[in-house]
Amino acid sequence: DVNIKKYDPSKRKGNKILFVGVDFERKGGPLVIEAFRILKEKYKKDAELYIIGPKKQPKDTYAEGIHFIGNIPANQMADYYNICDVFCMPSYLEPFGKAFIEALCFGMPVIARDCFAAPDFIQNEKNGILIKNDDPGFLANKMFLLLNDESIKEYVNAHMTFVREYYSWDAVAGRIKEVITERCMN
Repeated sequence: DVNIKKYDPSKRKGNKILFVGVDFERKGGPLVIEAFRILKEKYKKDAELYIIGPKKQPKDTYAEGIHFIGNIPANQMADYYNICDVFCMPSYLEPFGKAFIEALCFGMPVIARDCFAAPDFIQNEKNGILIKNDDPGFLANKMFLLLNDESIKEYVNAHMTFVREYYSWDAVAGRIKEVITERCMN
């Protein structure tokens, strides 16, 4: 739903992480906060975390480097996809996760939980990281890795066009039509 024609990564500085989720708890927000604090303390003092989605600022998110944006219209999302370097949403329940695809379309490596549909489009240590548990130290380390690993960033950028085309509304609708037509013909 985000306008990919607005893609402009020129303001990225290699220090910003984006979390998107109206349901902060279910999307793994508290884990992201805990990991971010470790990241900032142990690995990257200039790290910043942008939180988009919740209408009200969640507790424990008032800290240096944490920017609570709140719930914004889809047409403003591109601004944050453009300035952030890594997308992190270790959701506990995410049947698909459109925001992961949007992040990949904007050239951002992704951190997600290794379950549901995430492993279908996130190739571990190629275009992101799949986590299996709630270890904030492990997550902080992976945040640092994605902020600094140029080969992963290059891979994401090299495959951005494929992701944009494969997950476009027209392509998805075409695949759904094929399935419906095939099933109706049998």
